[in-house]
Amino acid sequence: MRYKNWNLIVRSLSSAVLLSLLGAVPGCSSQPESERAVATRVLAEHVAKVAAPKGVLVISNPFSQKSGRPAEVYAFEKAGIEGLKEGFGKIPVTVAFPKLNQAAARDPGSVAMDPETKTPLSFMVAENAFSELIQQNPNCDVVVTLIGLPVNLAGLEEWTQPGGPRFALLLVDWRMIGGRDAILRAFQNKKLVAAVANKPNAVEATGGDYKERFESRFLLVTGENVESLMREYPAVFGL
Repeated sequence: MRYKNWNLIVRSLSSAVLLSLLGAVPGCSSQPESERAVATRVLAEHVAKVAAPKGVLVISNPFSQKSGRPAEVYAFEKAGIEGLKEGFGKIPVTVAFPKLNQAAARDPGSVAMDPETKTPLSFMVAENAFSELIQQNPNCDVVVTLIGLPVNLAGLEEWTQPGGPRFALLLVDWRMIGGRDAILRAFQNKKLVAAVANKPNAVEATGGDYKERFESRFLLVTGENVESLMREYPAVFGL
């Protein structure tokens, strides 16, 4: 994992980081909430097909549980969850919200982070927040995270140890996993089922069904296509 020098304290979040914190889909201009629902629906449909989970734990934005936030926080929370539930169908879905670390709970703008990250909440969750949620939901054999992966991913036993839940990711910062070999290993070890990434130079779809809209804006990254996508879109993976 290639985050070593965090010498920048972010006092005012950039617009891109703020959108990510709110749960927005960067680059979606007209109907971002519906595009988020499309992204999560396609992700869920794929995971349901290839992993056949008994239960799904969704790790979502804890700021959506706080009052007085911008309306977008709640809109994106609702859209993402609705898309997942539609895609998973009858599979039980549990939505949970990780604890924030003290700095983030006090003032999100004061948290030290990589200013280029797409998932600022990776730096804001408490150290053991992901593990606590997973351990509290032992019947969930797939974990979908809508807020990225924790910056201390190497310390997350549920990720590093064999067995346990598998993961699916929405608009993740791939650098949290590591370089090319680490990403490939996550798929090869079947720890990572699938991920949705923004498609570079995407154009907004006009009409069409939700799958066509997905194809115009997003990439569904799987164990079968990850190597070819890395060659075609290395910047997507931080390579």
